[in-house]
Amino acid sequence: MTCIIPDTQLFIYGGYIKEYRARKDAIMIDLVSMESKILKSGKKRAGGGLAQFGGQIYIFGGIKNLKWNHIECDKYDIRTNTWISIASLPCGSGAVCAEVFGNDILVAGFWLDALYSYSIGKNTYSRLFGLITEERKMLIVSEGRVWIMCNNFGFFESQQYGLSRWNRICGVTNLGLYMTQYVKFENKLYFEDGYMNVYSFDLSTRKFRILQ
Repeated sequence: MTCIIPDTQLFIYGGYIKEYRARKDAIMIDLVSMESKILKSGKKRAGGGLAQFGGQIYIFGGIKNLKWNHIECDKYDIRTNTWISIASLPCGSGAVCAEVFGNDILVAGFWLDALYSYSIGKNTYSRLFGLITEERKMLIVSEGRVWIMCNNFGFFESQQYGLSRWNRICGVTNLGLYMTQYVKFENKLYFEDGYMNVYSFDLSTRKFRILQ
């Protein structure tokens, strides 16, 4: 699990080792000097959703092993090198995606029945938009809008600067989505589905394209 820190640092935490057992290590890498620093370890987890806000890295859900999804959530304080527990998810979830939206963090994931908004100030969750539970999702935030891609359910777009109304861009998305992260370059998003297939999504035309 990775998270880019605005001042050119990369936070790496957890992940799998042998037999799908999760790690608990945390490392910070300076992307200019390429020097690394070992941080205080967190809980054993892989596939959690990470988001950075105000000098804190928030971690939602994740998988400890093949039989257990985390309900616990935490935040890591970059300055003090400490971990703090925050409000738990409504249910255990793996393959979680998390994105900052204003002063909140949006969270979606496998087994979660909806898109949730986590209030940083109140340490509470609000249910925003119902989704199929047993499917992987990808959450995208760009230019004041939010997109949700859900396997075998559809691809949805929020109205600009609001999350109360949604438009379905397309129906069933048979992309075999396994990964939950993307890269934005100019006006396009790029992601890999976990099976070595690379896709692009044009934010202007709302069209998908398979690249490889």
